[in-house]
Amino acid sequence: MILKLTTIAAAILATVIAQTATAADTPQAIVNHAGMCDASAAVPVGRSLFAVVNDEDSTLRIYKRDDSGEAIYSKDFFAYLKIDPKDDPETDIEGATLIGKRIYWITSHGTNKNGKQSPSRHRLFATDIETNGNSVSLTQVVGSLSLV
Repeated sequence: MILKLTTIAAAILATVIAQTATAADTPQAIVNHAGMCDASAAVPVGRSLFAVVNDEDSTLRIYKRDDSGEAIYSKDFFAYLKIDPKDDPETDIEGATLIGKRIYWITSHGTNKNGKQSPSRHRLFATDIETNGNSVSLTQVVGSLSLV
């Protein structure tokens, strides 16, 4: 599965790449990130990684920016988001911003594909970027979940 970026996620990623490019740089090779599609929000994690979410599930992933392949880290935050299994299970995470080492994620706050209100799409939560040697992960910020 090839990573497909939405306009927002592509703009964020393009900004990250542009910030690290210099006039002497040659064009970058095509990089394919596997394991998800329909990326809906992304933020840089340092100079060589990025965190991204797919709007079809609640799994947050971290990829190497310049290397093709699977995510180097992924974690499903479904349980943390307190989604009622009887409700529409799609959280539809659509935005993210990075402040320091904390990433704030927000769902669409919109209706589902049938035009009905869906409580699972009314979430705002935060994760912290944790590094330990060469490994990186995202941990939920206790108390950051807001059912707005």
